[in-house]
Order: sequence, then structure tokens, then C-alpha cells
Amino acid sequence: MSGRAPGGTCISSAKKINYQGTNWKELAFSKRGGGCGASMRAACIGLYYHNNYDKLIEVSIESGRITHNNPLGYLGALVAALFTAFS
Repeated sequence: MSGRAPGGTCISSAKKINYQGTNWKELAFSKRGGGCGASMRAACIGLYYHNNYDKLIEVSIESGRITHNNPLGYLGALVAALFTAFS
């Protein structure tokens, strides 16, 4: 597992979040907010909310937006969570 680390989008977004984590909804839209970090974290959301699709959609998108505030990033989290729930 050596050489594995969060990507640049995750790192730069995490640096903008305050210590309490209360300002994540205020982060600006990112033109370069794509990437796969949000989707890699979302499978567990699909496992947990496999019977509640409304909550799955809400939680997966919000968790993706924390570090990937761009549709290419946070919708990847939705797809990963949803397909995990389907399986």
C-alpha cells in the first residue's frame, strides 16, 4: 500500500475546511473538482442506505461535495453508492 495517498482535489478541499468542519457547505464550486476520491468513499453509503434511496442520494452527494464540489466529482459518489446498493 506504499505510495497511496489522497489526490490533489481531496487535499486542497480538506485544507479549506475549518477545524470544526462546519464550513464545508460554504466551499466554492470547483471548476476542477472532478476526480475519483468522492466515488471511492461512497460504496459504504450504498451498503448502509440500500433500502432508503432518498437518503442514499442525499448523503452520497453531500459527502462527495465535501471534497469534490463539481458535478463530475459528487455525481460519481452518487453512482458508486447507488450501484453498490443495487448489488
